[in-house]
Amino acid sequence: MLALALLGALLGGVIALRFRVFALIPVISLVLAIVATGGVLRGEGAWSIVQSMAMVWISIQVGYLCGAILRSASWGSPGGRPESSERSREEQRTLMVAVGGIVLAIGWVIIRWLAA
Repeated sequence: MLALALLGALLGGVIALRFRVFALIPVISLVLAIVATGGVLRGEGAWSIVQSMAMVWISIQVGYLCGAILRSASWGSPGGRPESSERSREEQRTLMVAVGGIVLAIGWVIIRWLAA
């Protein structure tokens, strides 16, 4: 279940860096269908499938939130990089690495807490 949570968080973070929040609706629907189908094919019980689906659903949203924070801190706007930036590229990289480390640590703690 932890692997599903980590993959879901990674998927959410990648989506956040490129798309807006409405992209989560079809992605979550598709991933939940895949998780449910996999659970049925493995012969898991209904409660186990529901737990796996909830874990993936929450981890995708947490990953999206962390990715959106990273995008906002490094590029300043949800649509991508602004045309004129007051920050130098070196400052942007430094900020992106620092915020990325913090977001990764927070995301890891949340996912470990959810998996426990």
